[in-house]
Amino acid sequence: MFRPAISLMLLVSILILSCGQNTKTELEDTAYWNARFLDSSYSLLYKNEDTAKALQYYDSSLKQADDITVYPKAARFGMIANYYYFFTPDNEATLRMIDSALALYNTSNLQDRYPRTYVGYLLFGGEIAYRLSQYNKANKYYFKAKMLADSHLDPCERKAYNYSIAMVLYQQQNFRASLNYFEEAYALQSTCSPLTTAIVLQQQEIQDNIGLCHIQLKNYDSAMVHFEKALQIADQYKDSLGAASMDRIYGVVYGNMAKVFIAKNQVKKAEQLSKKSIALNYREGYEVEDAIKVMLQLVEVYSRKKDFFAMFEILNSLKDRIRHADPATHLEWRRLMASYYEQTSQPGLSLQFFKNYTSLKDSIAIEQKKLTAADLTRQLTDIEKELQITTLKKDKQLALVSLLVTVVISCMALVIIYLVYQTYRRSKKNLAVSLALNQEIKRQKAAREEEAEQRHKLITEAVIQAQESERSLIGLELHDNINQVLTTVKLHNEMVLEGVGDPKILLPRASQYLQECISEIRDLSKRLSAPTLGKISLEESVKDLIESINLTSKVKITSQLSGLNSQLLKKDVHIGVYRILQEQLNNVLKHAEASEVFVHLEHDGSKLRLSIKDNGRGFVVHRHKSGIGLMNMQTRAENLNGTFEVESKPGHGCKVEVVVPCAS
Repeated sequence: MFRPAISLMLLVSILILSCGQNTKTELEDTAYWNARFLDSSYSLLYKNEDTAKALQYYDSSLKQADDITVYPKAARFGMIANYYYFFTPDNEATLRMIDSALALYNTSNLQDRYPRTYVGYLLFGGEIAYRLSQYNKANKYYFKAKMLADSHLDPCERKAYNYSIAMVLYQQQNFRASLNYFEEAYALQSTCSPLTTAIVLQQQEIQDNIGLCHIQLKNYDSAMVHFEKALQIADQYKDSLGAASMDRIYGVVYGNMAKVFIAKNQVKKAEQLSKKSIALNYREGYEVEDAIKVMLQLVEVYSRKKDFFAMFEILNSLKDRIRHADPATHLEWRRLMASYYEQTSQPGLSLQFFKNYTSLKDSIAIEQKKLTAADLTRQLTDIEKELQITTLKKDKQLALVSLLVTVVISCMALVIIYLVYQTYRRSKKNLAVSLALNQEIKRQKAAREEEAEQRHKLITEAVIQAQESERSLIGLELHDNINQVLTTVKLHNEMVLEGVGDPKILLPRASQYLQECISEIRDLSKRLSAPTLGKISLEESVKDLIESINLTSKVKITSQLSGLNSQLLKKDVHIGVYRILQEQLNNVLKHAEASEVFVHLEHDGSKLRLSIKDNGRGFVVHRHKSGIGLMNMQTRAENLNGTFEVESKPGHGCKVEVVVPCAS
């Protein structure tokens, strides 16, 4: 059954004065004042059960203190409130002291600085206001406490506020909202660590209360699920809870389960569970009040079974105890007494109890209307706040839209003015740019013409120099080799004619020397003339050139020819590529000191790729780029709309790559 959360409220109100907090500023302040004189003042209060000595000590200590904050000032009212709460029945005085303490935390900054202290006073005040039937005030305090707790406290701490609000909402018969807050309290409860006995007790109690909310909402199967869960939680921690606590828990939960079977009119099961509940809790030191309510449930079961003797026996046994029960329990006892006398054909006594029942019911109904009205007032207040917030948001949105429209129009006007100005400036600038561009075009044209002329001059000089060099080389070859050999042949012939020497020796030598001259002349002819284009392909020309050089044994040339397929190319491509290869191989023979050369010639249908790589001594490219040989090769490649690249480093040989577009 539901039990008021008085003990919980007391615990919270005491803890705010004595325990440490998580927020640093609040922790430091409360720990300082508690240790200085608050703890001692409370000890005097509880020892003497009077405020005189406690306040005297408190006030004298406070006068001697420096930098007094709001916390000790409010704590004085809190101490007096605790005196009225524990040692007098004066709830109104208790509430006045709590209100005085709350009034000192009159700014949001103070409330944010002391969230636990302020929330503790709110819960304390809500409990007392509820006792005094000041339901609107109680709601205000509870929900304000929850809002502040949600903003400042960790989940485990917030569970108490959700639990308190759920209890109040249940009393106000707002069962759906009560269910939601109980579920939230349970979710927050599960974040607490470590799980103490107190936390476990409250966990199972919350599950039990969730089940009661489902009964009120006629969700009977859901109610049974939560009752079973409450028992599972208790069983899981039965060793730490102890036998007595387990009996109390099972007694309460069995009684609540019986409610479900009564609602389903399953009287046999309801009777069994009710008897188990009564056996566990109807004894001193246990949940006697809850057992009395379960006994009245059992009377209802006997009423439906028409067991009037059992009905009267239980009702009569509760006659003395019922006077001290809560109004709702007393009301149920009167209803069942009236029902018993009516069913046993005793109209006079039935009418008497029915009148008493009606009178008490009206009184409770008035109080319940106040409770319900307080809840409705709170809901209406919340709705009004939401409407105000919505209205403010809409007004803000309209203001923002108006401001945005104004800004957009202003920006558009500025953009138009800027565009007009820019158009004017651009027109003026374009004219100047056009004049400057014409001058630049003329200058670049003249520079290109000069560069072309200079390049043509350099190419011409290079060609002439190459021709002169080639002529000099041919001259040297004719003078030093062929001329000397022919002179030797002439001397041999003259010696034979004059009868000097042995003709058998001289004539063969003369014939051998003549053959050497023929070979030298053939080599010179090949170097001077282009390959026979009409008769052989580029592939054959290259092979013939490589073979002739390999015969000299000066260097070993390895070749890889692909894609040529012995096909004939255009004359200019054939000659150009051949001359580039010939030029580079001559360079290798003259300057590279290489032992090996690799030639790769590939035709892929649209391009001809030539690569010549040696293992010679290499050179620094930028120092030799203006050389006649490199320039001749580059000029030939460019004349064929191709590219020419050379890579070389000292000690790492040289690589020449040529790519020429071509068609078969």
